[in-house]
Amino acid sequence: MWLNAGKYPYAEFQLTGIKNSSSTKLDDGQKVYVTLLGKFSVHGVTKDIEVPAEFRYFKESEKTKAKAPGNLLVANANFNIKLSDYGVKIPDMVVGKVNEEVQITTNFVASDKNASGDNPCGVCNPCAMKDGKCNTCAMKDMKKG
Repeated sequence: MWLNAGKYPYAEFQLTGIKNSSSTKLDDGQKVYVTLLGKFSVHGVTKDIEVPAEFRYFKESEKTKAKAPGNLLVANANFNIKLSDYGVKIPDMVVGKVNEEVQITTNFVASDKNASGDNPCGVCNPCAMKDGKCNTCAMKDMKKG
């Protein structure tokens, strides 16, 4: 009830940029460490945040095709938020049992192809999904603004 999941069913991270990359290129299977810049929304509150993340690029192969067609980018990120920063008040009856700070973990796989063939924008932006569908041109749109 206090998280009000009926009214706020999703936590969302919208990627707006990447900085501090440990490499300037993606080599097959190599880890690259980055800082993701974005807007994180929880409980109706949106804040700009920076998140450490790990990327790993996989060139399309028979093995990767079992997951998805195309070259794949696997991303993993972990970060902490304070619930009070997002307007979440922990009820008195659970204070001390629920941490004020919670860890957010996210993982995704992106492909440069979609199920119907080549992706028209060359990148799937999983952070701009609408109604469960990939908004493939969202990165182009963000570059305009």
